Parts: sequence; structure tokens; C-alpha cells
Amino acid sequence: MPSPEAPMLSNNHSVLQGLRILVVDNDVDSCSLISTMLQIYAVDTQVAFSASQALDAIQQFRPDVLISDIAMPEENGYSLLQKVRAQETEEFPLPAIAVTAMVSDEDRALAMAAGFQRWLPKPIDMDRLIETIATMTDRSENCPV
Repeated sequence: MPSPEAPMLSNNHSVLQGLRILVVDNDVDSCSLISTMLQIYAVDTQVAFSASQALDAIQQFRPDVLISDIAMPEENGYSLLQKVRAQETEEFPLPAIAVTAMVSDEDRALAMAAGFQRWLPKPIDMDRLIETIATMTDRSENCPV
């Protein structure tokens, strides 16, 4: 549920228009659901099902926001973000949102310490995701409350 002070953006489908968002999750259904929902907001999405696919996609797709699961086989979201941060400049860090079924306070702290700016529990609340993206990309001030 959105916080009382957060603007309700779910009815403004143009708030994220034109953003490029990379969704990373080894679960095909989760990836597809998030991507499909973001496309309703005129977001250009790309999906990756592993950290290595995500790294390739970042180089070619050049996303404005990264949404990544944490618990992925072979290479987790923490490792992915560490590699992303090593390749970028401090002046233009890629905004990153962790989405995970690991929902303890300790898990949240680990995600934030790893460099994610936001952390959202699964199952994803799409209103909260849209508000989070809008806030991170300075799009929320253009939205009616």
C-alpha cells in the first residue's frame, strides 16, 4: 500500500512514458508480468533471465532504471549490481530497484548496502513500483496527486 504522502500515480499512464527499464529475474513469469505492466505506462522494457544476460543488455539497451531480483542461480542480484557499479561513472549511476521474496529487515539492509537505491518485496505491488520508479527518475512531480 502506498504511503499517505506518496502521490497516486497508477491512473496517470504517461508518468513513465519513454523510460527504458531492464527487468532481471530468472523466473520467466515474474519478468514477463513486470515488463507487461510497465508497458501499460509506455515504458520501453527489456528482460534478462540471468546476471550475464543483464550485463549484455545494459551495454546495448542503456536502461534508465534496473529492476533486479536478488535470488538468482549462478549469479545473484548483489553480484550483478556490483559489476554494474564497477562499469559506470559516479556522476551517472544507474538507478536500481531490488525485488525479492527475501523480506526480512536484514535482507532489505543487505540490498541497500549492496547499492540498490530501493527494495520492494515480492509479490510486487505495481502501484508502489510505479511510484518508486517515478520518484527515482524525478517524474513524480509532474503527476497530479
